[in-house]
Amino acid sequence: MNQVFQPFLRKFALVFFDDILVYSLTVNDNVQHLKVVFEILRQHSLYAKRTKCSFGQSQVEYLGHVITREGVATNPQKIRVMVEWPRPKTLKALGGFLGLTGYYRKYVVNYGTISRPLTVLLKTDAFKWNPEAGLAFQALKTAMSTTPVLALPDYSQEFVVETDASHAGIGAVLMQKGRPIAYFSKVMAPKHRGKSIYEKEYMALLSVVDKWRHHLQLKHFVVQTDHHSLKYQLEQKVTSAIQQKGLTKLLGLDYEVQYKRGAENRVDDALSRQQEGLDSLDDQATRNLMTISSCTPTWVREIIGRYIEDTHVRDILTLLAVDSHGPNLWHYTAGILIKKGKVYVGSHGTLRQQLISSFHDTPLGGHSGQLGTLKRL
Repeated sequence: MNQVFQPFLRKFALVFFDDILVYSLTVNDNVQHLKVVFEILRQHSLYAKRTKCSFGQSQVEYLGHVITREGVATNPQKIRVMVEWPRPKTLKALGGFLGLTGYYRKYVVNYGTISRPLTVLLKTDAFKWNPEAGLAFQALKTAMSTTPVLALPDYSQEFVVETDASHAGIGAVLMQKGRPIAYFSKVMAPKHRGKSIYEKEYMALLSVVDKWRHHLQLKHFVVQTDHHSLKYQLEQKVTSAIQQKGLTKLLGLDYEVQYKRGAENRVDDALSRQQEGLDSLDDQATRNLMTISSCTPTWVREIIGRYIEDTHVRDILTLLAVDSHGPNLWHYTAGILIKKGKVYVGSHGTLRQQLISSFHDTPLGGHSGQLGTLKRL
């Protein structure tokens, strides 16, 4: 589906599997955009079930997020589950909580640092709750219940990234016109804490490029930092291992580094104390959002819902909470576990059968043989 709609992705359409979101500034624009979408569906013999479509909405739930004219926000029902989550008494229960909150980490300033006392417990052989973990547990609940409305990315506008690094970790915020689009934080690994401030700042930049490359690779962006060191290091000759690594990651990106005094840097000191508020965010006229949700992938939402009951999924989420790059072959994105490029359905037998039927019995499936159906799955 992404290939089918490639010319229009991030212009007025988003696609996740067979779930299509069309967004527009005005009603007239929305009508024209819908005509384009319907024509593409017609050309490729694709069908949208009318009862699963919503038109002309000012608010819509999409992939666990609530999108409105003001921006994108968390789903109140999922936040309620987190806030009411009882104190974990086992590693699996703690991993489940961190898996749920981790899905919304982009809304939380300093998520990595707040959750660190909890993720540390996942690395111990014996589960032992302590006062520090209790404070972190409540702080994370508070942070989740007070998340801001994030701005929707506008790919016609320039992105701005503010970065900061310290002995404790690294942090960043992705913005446009002063409004946050996403937050990012990461605890500094012990092996990196002895590095110079030059290297730590450089690591912060490389981390956010990895995290937000799908946004930043599209056009020129600005990196704002409160350390001259980052700008100077980027202008130096490549002599260190971190610079060699950065050369590969930054190759092909169009960016500039700007110095910003610490008092003006929104993420400065975010790694040593929780930000008290977002009062300095600029006011901005919001844009209307006209949406359509067609071909709604009920099975995707069922998968996410069933994850909570699946003990194997909780084990994987626990490991990923400790190390986002492991275990091998597994990735967690948009609430979905991916293994070797495939969506992990879990142990839900009925849902497995429904997926097999969908990929075999529908016009797209073509009632092909066992091998052909398995390849598409």
